[in-house]
Amino acid sequence: MRTDIIIDPTSGLVIGEQDVLLKDYPGSPAGTVSTWTSVKTSIVNSAP
Repeated sequence: MRTDIIIDPTSGLVIGEQDVLLKDYPGSPAGTVSTWTSVKTSIVNSAP
């Protein structure tokens, strides 16, 4: 398995990550994204 960090090329911010299978598994060929996460950020005037 490989973990990729995904960076927005415009802002340079981390926007997510994914785990990719490097070997075939039953029902899932190599290259399949097995898990993923996304991150959304925003700028605010004050912290809660």
